[in-house]
Amino acid sequence: MLKNSGDINNNKKKVIISFDAEFSINGAFADPEHKQPCADAIFAPNPDGTEGLTDILTILSAHQVKATFFAEVLNSYYFGNSKMLKYVQQMIECNQDIQLHTHPCWLIFKEKNWQDKVSSRLVCDDFDGTCKKDIVKVLSECLDIFKQWDVPRPVAYRAGNLHPKLALYDALDELGFTVSSSVDLPIYIPKEPQLRTCNKAIDVHNITEFPVTSFKSMGIREKALTITGCSFMEMKKVLTESLKKDTSPIVILSHVHEFIKKQPISGKVVKNKVNLNRLNQLCQFINQDSRFQFTTFAQLACQAHKNKTQEKAAKKSNCTLSTPVVHGLWTLTQNKVNDYF
Repeated sequence: MLKNSGDINNNKKKVIISFDAEFSINGAFADPEHKQPCADAIFAPNPDGTEGLTDILTILSAHQVKATFFAEVLNSYYFGNSKMLKYVQQMIECNQDIQLHTHPCWLIFKEKNWQDKVSSRLVCDDFDGTCKKDIVKVLSECLDIFKQWDVPRPVAYRAGNLHPKLALYDALDELGFTVSSSVDLPIYIPKEPQLRTCNKAIDVHNITEFPVTSFKSMGIREKALTITGCSFMEMKKVLTESLKKDTSPIVILSHVHEFIKKQPISGKVVKNKVNLNRLNQLCQFINQDSRFQFTTFAQLACQAHKNKTQEKAAKKSNCTLSTPVVHGLWTLTQNKVNDYF
């Protein structure tokens, strides 16, 4: 039984490890004649299947941790329904939480002559300029794919590139979603001020938005809390700092493809041992520190009504977290070394 598969202890700081599970356009829009989107190359790059997603799931299972995987499904217009399903089934076999992620750029593949389309204009990868009715149509197609997969209907959503808009939340509400994690100000500042929240859950059109956790690295540089962008030392500092402040649940952002890398000289795809080690240390730390508890977006959705009531009553302001210079410098050093070896 996974450690965070039971009831939520409200006396502990909640932590969610979230992975965006998405395939890559792989330069196909810039060079449609010679490039094509890729899937297996980033989820299971080697024939034995021991690198990529499998490495992530092995670590989570070893620590009995349930994470949330936001599965991108619009890629089905290029790959068909079965490609992502293969990996979603692998996640489900390891008792992970599966929710919805979308990158609207994949909609271009509904066009038979998509190569001509991408040559003549930029491909949009968000819902800017899209009305609620059309967003509902796209998300309904996504829910149909989940139904065809015979996978539980998602209750949480993450916007591609963390580019949300108010009409999106209206659409999510209409379709029965409960929570979202689509905001992180260091990555993108939403055009609508109502969505500009930092480390505080907010109610947006009946959807509870749990933003990706952000902080000031070295006290100056605004960053999202990610596994690939933060050393374990820096992640640990953000986590312990959050105990002193009234933040919403800590949401850590990651992507499946960040756990492999190409060696700079040979070009061979290998494990990203630095990021895998960070994930391993993170799981071990949270499990051993009684002040924290892992949770998932599915579990948060069960608490959504209570959370919204509390947020409406409290009207809390944004909350800033920061790390000292030494932690930020160690992250920069570690990441630079990882780029070359």
